[in-house]
Amino acid sequence: MILCEKETAKKNFEIALGGITGNRSLITANDTFILESANGHLLSLVSPEAQVQIDKKEYYQKWNLKNLPWDKSDFGWKKEPIRTTYKNLKRIEKIANNTDAIIIATDNDPSGEGDLIGNEILSYLGWNKKAYRILFEDETKKSINRAFENLIDITDSLTGGYLKGLARERFDYFTMQYTRLATLLSMKKGYKYGIVRAGRLKSVIVDIVYQQEEAIRQYKRIPYYEARYVDDNGHMYSRTYKAGMDFRKFFSAEAVKEKNTLDDDVPEKTESLLLEKEPPMLPDLSTMNAELTKKGYTDIRKVYQKMYYQHYVSYPRTEDSVITKEQYNELRPLANKIADVVRVDKSLLTKFEIRDKHLGSSCAHGANRPGTRVPENMKEIERKFGTVGVAIYTYIAKSFLAICAEDYVYERKTAVLKNHPDYWSRYDKPVSQGFQIILGTKSIPKDFGKKATAFVYEGSNNKPNTPTQSFIFRYLKAKGIGTGATRVATLEELLVSTDKLKPLLYQKPDKSYSVTELGRLSAVLLQGSNISSADVTKMLQDLQKEVEKKESEEALDKIYEFFEMMFEVDLGIIQENAENLFETLGSPKQEYMEQKIPKIKHVEKHYVKVNGILESYKPSYGNHVFTSEELARLDRGEVIEYQQQVSKNGKTFNKTVRGRLAYQEYKGHKYLGFKPEMPSKGSV
Repeated sequence: MILCEKETAKKNFEIALGGITGNRSLITANDTFILESANGHLLSLVSPEAQVQIDKKEYYQKWNLKNLPWDKSDFGWKKEPIRTTYKNLKRIEKIANNTDAIIIATDNDPSGEGDLIGNEILSYLGWNKKAYRILFEDETKKSINRAFENLIDITDSLTGGYLKGLARERFDYFTMQYTRLATLLSMKKGYKYGIVRAGRLKSVIVDIVYQQEEAIRQYKRIPYYEARYVDDNGHMYSRTYKAGMDFRKFFSAEAVKEKNTLDDDVPEKTESLLLEKEPPMLPDLSTMNAELTKKGYTDIRKVYQKMYYQHYVSYPRTEDSVITKEQYNELRPLANKIADVVRVDKSLLTKFEIRDKHLGSSCAHGANRPGTRVPENMKEIERKFGTVGVAIYTYIAKSFLAICAEDYVYERKTAVLKNHPDYWSRYDKPVSQGFQIILGTKSIPKDFGKKATAFVYEGSNNKPNTPTQSFIFRYLKAKGIGTGATRVATLEELLVSTDKLKPLLYQKPDKSYSVTELGRLSAVLLQGSNISSADVTKMLQDLQKEVEKKESEEALDKIYEFFEMMFEVDLGIIQENAENLFETLGSPKQEYMEQKIPKIKHVEKHYVKVNGILESYKPSYGNHVFTSEELARLDRGEVIEYQQQVSKNGKTFNKTVRGRLAYQEYKGHKYLGFKPEMPSKGSV
């Protein structure tokens, strides 16, 4: 069985392999294969109280400050099928029972997500036959068939990608403690605004927005004045300022006084340099998302994903910013056709060798770029993906075509004033526009003028940047945090509102972001903590890479240790921040209050195979929770009995309950569950 990640991927594999089933050389010379797909994650970690032994269930179930931090040794890391995908898992199991090997063909994500999706299914099935992994660049026929030439045997080993995925998953699971901590502390202080979500990257983004808004709120413009010159062509001449120099004045009258001593002057060219600029790096998804959002487009990430499934664009969740020579050579012959679609002059595409700047020696997917399927025209894209698809393809296509064009060549000219040589000016004059014609030509400025006249220039201290998408993503990218797709998805998640969770951010009409009252509460509580630190988030990413390299489950201990140290420090910081909430936020605002913090209900299930089919049942009956031994006996079809305390006519006594697993029916719904034996007549 070849297990794909999603149905869309399965369809692409069907095209590449010539059918859902068939015969071809895979593991041996003539294997019979069948294609099947998951639907992303089919399993998820159960709630904390379901992870631990029965005697500790209440401890982990209650939201109580005394029950923090958690002890990692208590956790069994149990998973259960996601309710909506249960049938999918049963279908996979039925096929797997009749196969000799499973090939994991899930996505090759930078985070290890695809490995995690595939391996958790193997683990849940109790798979003990041969297992393999293939890694593919994208879902084109060529890439898929090439992947089968490099099968990785994972029968007796853990892949680095799987361990990396586990590291991320378990770290994120432990961050639920931050949500409990922040929610409980805020409620204790009277800020009953809802569940205060906290987590890796989420808290970093909320902190970025909050800090920028605070900086803007506290900003006070401090003007300064200085004498400068301007020539008759608009070029400004100024002196180089260093801290402590006295020509920069805080009163305009002083600058006016100096200006009045300055006679008209004549610009003189002192330097002319011929410089070249290479095309920019290929964009990641967050860069593109920010640029297109400015133009009013929405759902960019979702539409891009749909375009990827049909091969119009490359893999979305890449962490690469470069491409390999092979990837470039595969796409370069299509450049003229792509240029026709986006109406770029083909005569500009004269660069056939890829520059070192854009070249990588090894890339899992390569940077975001057009796919190998080129549309006949833009109407084809619009018909399938709407105007958002047109904007995406145009942006991605032109970014790639730019690296097929020549460098931008310009002349950097410098001039000083004849009688005041400490006043200077500089400008760049395009000589050859090169790739800039594709991305947007540079205007040609006028040359230096013939005469310069003094004036008083008013400047000020810089105002903090508004927290726009571009600002947030530039910050995260500079820190090396997340892939482009991860940044976009996390930001989108912070805007979402559900019945149980309120948004932490909202988007203003000018497309910038602001914290909600709940977001402000979260930011203030977590201020100065490790969970909201970009640098600490980067350290975690580096640790995940170490886990990936070592390919040993013991390597996960470093992740646990890192979290324990981090939470121990943050516990004190967040508690101290809670003490200062009133001082920072003022009194709790009634309009944001919730009468009751909603609890996320968890229905526990126990899973068992019945006649080779995976089934589930409730691991309790009435007030009795089955022990591990009782569950094992029920799984084997045996009768169990236990004592249950009952009250009757004011008296309390023990009652023996006997029963076994059985299929039953309630209001037309068939289910598997414990069925007690009917007591004989006259028994208590």
